[in-house]
Amino acid sequence: MRYICQIIVVGLIIPLCFFSCSKDENNNASNVVVIDKSQYGLITEGKDYNPLNGHEAVDLGLSVDWASCNLGAVSPEDYGEYYAWGETQTKGPFYWSNYSLWTDDYRKYDGEDNLFILEEEDDAAHVQWGGCWRMPTSEEWQELIDCCMWNSTSLNGVPGIMITAPNGNSIFLPKAGHRYDSSSYHEKGHVCDYWASSLYRSSPRQGCAIRNNRLRSDWRYNGFSVRPVLDLF
Repeated sequence: MRYICQIIVVGLIIPLCFFSCSKDENNNASNVVVIDKSQYGLITEGKDYNPLNGHEAVDLGLSVDWASCNLGAVSPEDYGEYYAWGETQTKGPFYWSNYSLWTDDYRKYDGEDNLFILEEEDDAAHVQWGGCWRMPTSEEWQELIDCCMWNSTSLNGVPGIMITAPNGNSIFLPKAGHRYDSSSYHEKGHVCDYWASSLYRSSPRQGCAIRNNRLRSDWRYNGFSVRPVLDLF
């Protein structure tokens, strides 16, 4: 289903990025600021809907708004669920053998089908939250890295990274680690592993991701966290 989002906002100014990332250790987490986006209107078939679908968006002054918590989480410090790249339901364990988008009989996003960004039906954020939510691209993760300060800290006792924008607003990424092979958790409390919606073109068996404040790639069958974003129109 194709959604058309429109924002009824006057004088929205997106600040330019003038400062880069910081790795300062900071034990005093700043507040996570959530903006009121009740003025957003989702229009389809002549009816008005809310593209947030009950979830919270944070205005960081960037090209997209970022969700205040992970997909499947109930608070900013909650780890939420883990997803393989392009799969819309969580599971466990995570193997190539149970990865649905690369099998002997079926392959999607193989570098030859000209699909380099997850389609809506394969976007876990869009399928789970609906509205105008989706997974961030690698470019949007890079924008977040380049334009905001990243500080290792904790929130309510949970290790993570507080990301503070030039406008003073913040989001918190818990260090949820990742899942692969067995159903156990790896590097939980130590690293932030989050998927992007972008295919890693040099090796289509991998998807783009971040680890802490670095863009990277990883095998698509692995279970990573997802932080949804919301388009600005």
